[in-house]
Amino acid sequence: MTGVRDNGTGGSDLTKSEVDQILRLIDNAPFDVIEIGWKGLTLHLSRGETAAKRQSMPAPAGQPTSVAPEPAAPAAPDIAANAAADPAPVSDTRQDRPAPDNAVPADCTAIAAPTMGTFYRSPEPGADPFVDVGGHVDAGETLALIEVMKVFSSISAECSGVVREIRAQDGDLVEYGQTIFVIEADA
Repeated sequence: MTGVRDNGTGGSDLTKSEVDQILRLIDNAPFDVIEIGWKGLTLHLSRGETAAKRQSMPAPAGQPTSVAPEPAAPAAPDIAANAAADPAPVSDTRQDRPAPDNAVPADCTAIAAPTMGTFYRSPEPGADPFVDVGGHVDAGETLALIEVMKVFSSISAECSGVVREIRAQDGDLVEYGQTIFVIEADA
């Protein structure tokens, strides 16, 4: 279920691209309900059984409202009932997405995404990347940026060393905790 309420401050002028980005982020999020407030716009998204149980959010009198129905998501399996009836493991609804490979060599440090969002290797389009494979970095140096709804967070080196791997491409959607950089620490 999706509910959008404009408080009359012009916040409903989101572009289709921004809405698509929000929906991609929500789809990859580890939670079922989120409410986002931005520029006077309140966006409430829920999925699964939570969406089915949630009632419509009333808009204040005189305020425009738009509610777009979402296709019903399959209900979560009853784990207790399935465990008794079938010893097979219960499948995750996100099985179609491969788990990120977070393994790193013993002499290296993994640098993980601090949040879910769009990964950028350079400070702006067309600029040189912050770092390249084989390049040396100092602890605290910016390695890349992650953008979520036009808010940028930097990924910083946790140690000094040589960048051995960059596991995301510019513009990729990365997940929280996903290993993005592998750095071989200085001895």
